[in-house]
Amino acid sequence: EAIPMQSGPRGKQFGYLFTEAARQLGDKAIYRTIAHEIAHGAFHLNHTFDSQYQIAQASTQNLLDYTFGTDLVKHQWDAIHNPGLVIGMFERDKEGMFSVTVHYNILKEALDNFNFKSEIKESFLKGVKDADIKGFYKDLHFDNRKIFEEVNQRWKELYSKIYAITVLNEESAYTLGIYLHNVMDFYSHSTYVLLFLKYWTETGNTIDYLTPNKFLIYDDAIKKDKFKEYVEKYILTGSFDLYYWIQGQDVYRAIIQGELHHDLINLDENTEGNGMGSAKPKGSIYTYHEFAKGAALKHTIEILKSIYK
Repeated sequence: EAIPMQSGPRGKQFGYLFTEAARQLGDKAIYRTIAHEIAHGAFHLNHTFDSQYQIAQASTQNLLDYTFGTDLVKHQWDAIHNPGLVIGMFERDKEGMFSVTVHYNILKEALDNFNFKSEIKESFLKGVKDADIKGFYKDLHFDNRKIFEEVNQRWKELYSKIYAITVLNEESAYTLGIYLHNVMDFYSHSTYVLLFLKYWTETGNTIDYLTPNKFLIYDDAIKKDKFKEYVEKYILTGSFDLYYWIQGQDVYRAIIQGELHHDLINLDENTEGNGMGSAKPKGSIYTYHEFAKGAALKHTIEILKSIYK
């Protein structure tokens, strides 16, 4: 039990369950976690929120969801009795992983507005990719900000890092790529997009007029007194703990603590089954993901313009 982690790779004969973290949630959580991991390893069952099923994460009482349920449906029982062949080499869950291509593509599109040398552009893009894959500068991420003052303080900290860079070379471009990843992540994993849409409609505007490129970035929006009232009351960012996420226990942890988990508010994806990004606000032809992406792109371009006039 030195390393609290469980692993039940699909189609493998062996899995490991380290119960230190699960024990904090009680004996029932341990028993359910064992059953959940055996379902992966011995019986080859996928999560209910895999893209093939198009079911939202943490929305069922199924054993293979990230809730406390223990239900199984008929096709799962059928698979248990006839699991078939699973090729599992190097397989790992992708649920909950940050969407690398989204951040990369936003930055790539932003950089097309500037005449940077190809080496500089490559460094920018390497930085944004590494921020996702390697988790660099987690201390500047917006995770776990529960009130307006915490969100605002994180923006101040991030801006102090960004605007401290005055010389653009391959090394500084790489670092800026990492910082800009955090800017983009704010729009994907906070209540900001939802609050702005609420503000937009409740101040007499029609939702069909709002397009992603008209979406206000955080800095401009909070200058509006009415919207700032919304933000001061309701802004928060997704709860995330890498220690528990590695174990597959982080959604459980957030639920127990009454928090909104990072993955459940995920607007990174435009496909069903990956957060709420593919849903559309009532009356709009655009998805929440498209609005979040529009704001992230606009903010990224604004930052680049302000540094390299």
